[in-house]
Amino acid sequence: MVTAAALVVHLPQGSGAHYSPLQIGVVLALILLWAGCVSEPAITFWRAGRNRPRVQRARLRALSGGYLGLVAGLLVAMAAGSVGAASGRTISAALVIPIDLVFLAMVPVLYAGFAPPRWLRRLWRAHEEDAYRRGVQALLVFSADEATLSARALEWATRLVGADAGVLRTPSGRLVTTPGMSDADAEELVATATPPFTSGAAKTAHGERLVASLPGEGGEGVLVLVAGPFSPFLGGDEARRLGLYATSLTAALERVRTVEALAHQTARMEMLLEAVSDLGQGLLVTEAGRMVYANDAYIEMTGYTREELQGRNLVELAPEELREELAARLRSRLAGGDAPMHYESAMVTKDGRRIDTEVALRMLPDEGPRRMFAIVRDITERKRAQIRLAAAARLDPLTGVANRRVWEEELQRVLTRARRDRKPLSVAILDLDNFKGFNDDWGHPRGDRLLRDVATAWSHALRDVDFLARYGGDEFAVVMPGCAGVDARAVLQRLREATPERQQTSGGVAEWDGKESADELVGRADAALFEAKRAHRGSIAIAAAGAGGDRFTGWSSHIGRLLDEQRLRAAYQPICRLADGSVFAYEALARPDASEANASVEELFAAAHRLGLTRDLDWLSRKVAVRDARHLPDGPLLFVNVSASALLDPVHDVDQMLLLLATTGRRPGGVVLEISEREAISDLRRLREVLACYRREGFRFALDDVGEGHSTLEVLVAAEAEYIKLAASLTRRIDGERPDAAIRAITTFAASTGASLVAEGVENPAAPAALRRAGIGLGQGFALGLPAFPCALTRQPAA
Repeated sequence: MVTAAALVVHLPQGSGAHYSPLQIGVVLALILLWAGCVSEPAITFWRAGRNRPRVQRARLRALSGGYLGLVAGLLVAMAAGSVGAASGRTISAALVIPIDLVFLAMVPVLYAGFAPPRWLRRLWRAHEEDAYRRGVQALLVFSADEATLSARALEWATRLVGADAGVLRTPSGRLVTTPGMSDADAEELVATATPPFTSGAAKTAHGERLVASLPGEGGEGVLVLVAGPFSPFLGGDEARRLGLYATSLTAALERVRTVEALAHQTARMEMLLEAVSDLGQGLLVTEAGRMVYANDAYIEMTGYTREELQGRNLVELAPEELREELAARLRSRLAGGDAPMHYESAMVTKDGRRIDTEVALRMLPDEGPRRMFAIVRDITERKRAQIRLAAAARLDPLTGVANRRVWEEELQRVLTRARRDRKPLSVAILDLDNFKGFNDDWGHPRGDRLLRDVATAWSHALRDVDFLARYGGDEFAVVMPGCAGVDARAVLQRLREATPERQQTSGGVAEWDGKESADELVGRADAALFEAKRAHRGSIAIAAAGAGGDRFTGWSSHIGRLLDEQRLRAAYQPICRLADGSVFAYEALARPDASEANASVEELFAAAHRLGLTRDLDWLSRKVAVRDARHLPDGPLLFVNVSASALLDPVHDVDQMLLLLATTGRRPGGVVLEISEREAISDLRRLREVLACYRREGFRFALDDVGEGHSTLEVLVAAEAEYIKLAASLTRRIDGERPDAAIRAITTFAASTGASLVAEGVENPAAPAALRRAGIGLGQGFALGLPAFPCALTRQPAA
């Protein structure tokens, strides 16, 4: 542009030259244009220094001042040269020296802008040190979460060293960038600092940068800062300051991570506490027995407010008679003793109600040697159900008199007392003649009513010291302390006369000889009853001393041959789903072979018990049950009856049962072992161990005739049976809209243990609907299916 102007405008030269206005304007325009071009970087640097950290702002203004000084000096020199050329005079020394000094002064100014020494950078930033320290302290100490801390930490890092841009990746993987940087650019920048990250300054394709490592428990983070076009210098001093800053930032990130983890854990714990409270279980934390914390469920359980319970000794909430024991347990736990940590207790609520509780305690050693937490569950309803079930287990549910198990216990006590006092004792077994015919003629409901009426009438006819129990079916047993055989006969005669419905009664009486056991005494009475019924129905027989025998005498000579020749087979009765009538399982029922087909199965097992052959007969029954089940339809479960004594016998253990199943290809998971009610189970610990061994192999268990016989509350609890079979006498009582207490107790117990209920003796077509209303899902009886041999069963798929 200058050359073009020189060609167009010819400027005169020499001492006498004069310039026209056009020529002066052109010259001035060229000078101003040149000055503008030269001063543009100075203006850009000055504007770029606004709102920047102190060091950057000072460097950019030093560069701007240096450029402006050079421009000013050149303008003055050019103006002086032009004036001297026009006038023919030389520039005086008074003007040349200041111009030279201006040029010389601009050299350190520009140097300070391009590469300021460390002392100068520290001088520039001294004004910001206090504000920086306060800001960094607030940042590192008071940031509430990692996101806020990371964003503000990156901003302070760029201000600290005067960087133009940067990226921060936390040890947890969070990526934070300065405004204007994309995530792709940030990832690329982080990738240039390959782990393990090394702190320091370096020159890369991305320009000058500073890298600081941020090690943490969750991984290794990094802080990368980059110099921009107006911050061209990042040196060792900045690297050192950034390293110190990174150390503090790492500690702050770890603090925030710990706080967030603690907050998350606290939130999860609060959620668990709410869940425990929603389940109705009280949770509390105590210090030396005094409450520190209680959830809403515990507050609601006690009826007190949280303020009333705070700091209170919780032993004071227990009933008066339990406080001393609970206080002793608390002292033992605090002293490191072995007091139970899981137990049942009771508490008195604010309104005076007593509730039963189950308590599980744990020490909290991390919070102090005297701090504990406890989960408290209200088990009042469960205890009431257990009491009802215990009462139901001791009484015959149909007649209300004692059941067989209680009879055996009472007989032992009476025998012990008679042996001590040397007094006579008689036992009688009574049987309603032709009771089966009565049931067939009048129906089971009237037969049940007859049994109830008989029990009531006989209870009133007996002395207070006599003890009446239902022995089984239509049989009753009476123990008469202080009564000899002849006197006992008179008592039985009185009972015969009190029998309602003109029902004939036969009885057998045995007087204790002072030596024999309870079983031997009952066996003689049982044998006398058999003789009475065989001689003449409606009569009473007195057993001769030392007499005995089986009630069914034919089995005495046949049972040995039956076992030797294995003359037994299995019939199968379906267990059906009451909702749709589909077959759920088949129960195997032992039946004598051809020649003894009409003999009583109950008599067979009773004789085996008296002859000590229960184990052999039980094992033969299992063998034929599994063998003949090969012809059953696929799918339904197989219920196999086992006696308690044979089940607990180590000779025929689970390995023997597995071998038996292996011969037929049936899996243990498809077999339910049904424990019969014929014998009492006294060794509950052994029962638990045996059942556990079988369950590990896949077997399941059922308890037979619950409500009758020997199926006691203790056995129910110990066995934890998957199936509970309701006795037929109870099933026949479910004929109304509301089941009686015994049935409700059993259904409540089954629901609490997860067991399935099977109703036996379903003989009425209307019974399934009533059973379903009572909460019973499975049934077995003549109304659902008769026992049949496999060849008579139609093959059908499992429902």
